[in-house]
Amino acid sequence: MGNHADKEECAAIELLKAKFGTRDAVFEGAKMANGWKAGRVMTEKDYQTAVKAFEEAPIDGREKIVQ
Repeated sequence: MGNHADKEECAAIELLKAKFGTRDAVFEGAKMANGWKAGRVMTEKDYQTAVKAFEEAPIDGREKIVQ
């Protein structure tokens, strides 16, 4: 049996949205930019990284955020 201490906890993006208080517009924008569907499961670190990248991206769409 492997060591579970090294594994990061995963959760649905909707739960991570609530946990981190992500605003609706930012959450929906990050979902669209990254091609996430409802119920997607990911680590907290990956979620926070993707949301931060979305918030810092140019508003004119010059960059596409991919996770």
